[in-house]
Amino acid sequence: RVLFRSHSRIHDTDYWKERGLSEETVKKYNIGYDPNFESNGFKFPALILPTGKNSYTARNILPYAKKENRYRKVGSADCFNLDILGKTDAPIFVVEGIFDALAICEVGGNAIALGTTGNNSFVDAVKKCASCPPLIVALDNDDAGRDASDKLMKTLTGLDALCVSANLYGSSYKDANEALLADRESFQRSVEDAVKDCEKALAEEKETYLKENSTKYEISDFLKAVANPKNIHPTGFTALDN
Repeated sequence: RVLFRSHSRIHDTDYWKERGLSEETVKKYNIGYDPNFESNGFKFPALILPTGKNSYTARNILPYAKKENRYRKVGSADCFNLDILGKTDAPIFVVEGIFDALAICEVGGNAIALGTTGNNSFVDAVKKCASCPPLIVALDNDDAGRDASDKLMKTLTGLDALCVSANLYGSSYKDANEALLADRESFQRSVEDAVKDCEKALAEEKETYLKENSTKYEISDFLKAVANPKNIHPTGFTALDN
């Protein structure tokens, strides 16, 4: 009920436009607005960002809101768009913030937001995923983000998940939303190039694996060996030898 009511009021604010989001994206992810969101006796206007059927993150949109008062999580789900794991075979970007995930979705990509870099629910979901799509780890472009990215890559690799890391932000931007707002076309190209690079890397990895393990790559040598007269040893049974 809260999500439905807040979504119906989304046009009472332009904050989502200020973050580079379109009507299509707002509608697809059921983003809403609550002019009087209340948390711990404190009221503020908030963008409502669903993370599950009964879970959401409220983003305080007051320009003077302190960092510790910007976000409030409601419900048990903490990852954004986590259910896409079982809905696509295309590569999925893994980022930190919800607006970063939305920025990637805005330009045609698929993305999951961890919420926090140490989010175990994401790793648990990957473990349970019967056929996990390729993952592109693109956490924040700062020291903390790079450290978290290295740890996450090691964890995912340990789970035999198909994963690569990517920097969509160059040296100029901290995260996906910042890059989107600065230069939408350039950011879109970065997302598209990262997907292509991921698919190429995985194709090369698959080719290497098959060369090492598949009979397809051994059958030619096998047939040549069979055809070599030196390798033919009669059994004494004419029909069998033929």
